[in-house]
Amino acid sequence: MTHLVIINEFFTNEILKKSMIEFINALAGLWPLALIGVFTVVIYRTRGITYPFLERLFRKNVSTLKAGTSGVELNFENDASVKPEQLTSGPEIEKSEEVLLAESIPSSETLELANKDEDFLQGSLVELAFGSRDLVQMQEIFEEMQSIQSDQQTKLKDKAFYFYLRVIAGDVESLQNLKSLAENPEVAFQANKFIAFIYDRTTNVEEAILYFEKALGSTDDEKEKSQMVVLIALQILKTNRIDEAFARLIQAINTTEDKEALTDIYKGLAEFYKQTGENEFRLLALEKAVELRPLDNKLVFSLAYAYGENNKEELAWLTYQAHLTLQPSDPWTLNNLGVVYHNLNMQLHGIRSYKKASKNGNTLASANLASKLIQSGFGDEARKYLDEEKLKPDADINIAKNLTELESKEETEKELRDKIENLAIRQKSFLRNFASHFFTNTQSLADLNGKWEFESGFSYVIDNGGSIVQNGLTFEGEWNHGILKISGKITNSAMQVTIKETDKSHAALAFPSADGKTLHVMMKTSGDNQFWQIKRFEDAGRDD
Repeated sequence: MTHLVIINEFFTNEILKKSMIEFINALAGLWPLALIGVFTVVIYRTRGITYPFLERLFRKNVSTLKAGTSGVELNFENDASVKPEQLTSGPEIEKSEEVLLAESIPSSETLELANKDEDFLQGSLVELAFGSRDLVQMQEIFEEMQSIQSDQQTKLKDKAFYFYLRVIAGDVESLQNLKSLAENPEVAFQANKFIAFIYDRTTNVEEAILYFEKALGSTDDEKEKSQMVVLIALQILKTNRIDEAFARLIQAINTTEDKEALTDIYKGLAEFYKQTGENEFRLLALEKAVELRPLDNKLVFSLAYAYGENNKEELAWLTYQAHLTLQPSDPWTLNNLGVVYHNLNMQLHGIRSYKKASKNGNTLASANLASKLIQSGFGDEARKYLDEEKLKPDADINIAKNLTELESKEETEKELRDKIENLAIRQKSFLRNFASHFFTNTQSLADLNGKWEFESGFSYVIDNGGSIVQNGLTFEGEWNHGILKISGKITNSAMQVTIKETDKSHAALAFPSADGKTLHVMMKTSGDNQFWQIKRFEDAGRDD
């Protein structure tokens, strides 16, 4: 989500960045917006260290998080054990390198003797704000930060950061100091954003919206604007004003030209759909984000994982493959790909994927591999064993038979893999086109009135008198004297369709061609998705 964008923007120390992301993921769902403020704008120029207090937090999962005027209470519980064959939900974690963390919290004497450069001092402020809440020591550290910093704008940003942390530590009066600082145009964006985060912590939604709006109005940076729009929309969503929140995001999509900013808005839209439980549209929003930022490995992983969560195994497979082009040895992707392979009934490929992940240090994959080998799928191990056994003079006749069966299974899986790849590529292309038609505002409503015939799909439909009747944003149509019926609603130039054939009903998506003469349709059946086209009757090419 947006917190990852902000982390990547502010944190240049890779080890600390990975730890911060891991911690936020552990907290996801408990406090999604406040976390963005608390743990993403905390250290915005860190370069050289990891902080022991944060390190201790990163090793736990937060079970409760309470906000109040006196500060924050954090209660922790140990990590729950992970069951074998579980998909890892860590798309936002840098996964291919070990996160190295300090072993203990330094004493106050250690802090005094340590190298007091500005980065370390900022980290010490964070440690004190979330740890001992020692306001006196925080003030001493802040004064030292100011003394070693020569750039006046940076001093102002550090000051806003300091007042924010003092509020976190329990000094309510610092909120007024932060509000006074927000009157200065040079630091208005940072100060207003910090104030909004504070109000979000105390569940004062309207005040949080107000100050996010002020932050939005005080910056010309497109990326900062997009982040604020997302935060505002998600705050509005908290008040159950769903349509207003959605409209805010769609307006931003249709008025933002900067690709990076637009990507953040689509990611925010995906979070909106996640919170409203509209998983199909969440996937569309993530697909658009990946289309705009295809080399973002965390984003691609997130999309792949989301597809897997929603049982769209072919698309999960294709997207994990795309992620492997970015990080070929990533053990988390290889593990998840193993799960997907097994769900697609490609056991040999699944075993190999687990083996690669295990070789690269993924212990979850090792557990998955052991489980599958115990159940049945020997794969390469079987081949090696059988090849050795067949050379023995007293080799059993079943050795050759088993080798033949293994060869047959390899060929079957190859054919299935090719079929899945072709289907997934076609689905992804369709969904991206549909998403563009769905999210992009149009000047005029699609006109579906008239006679249409099937150019492909439903070969039994021979009644060329089929027609569609449109009534505003809804439409109905039928062919073959009512044996086949369609109905649905229009959003911009995209259609959500229900298809009924006799006693069966299927959901489908559709969008028109550029000239409006063809409807491209993808229908979900009990098996694979089906693709077909409907053309306007007078324009359809027919062999009579």
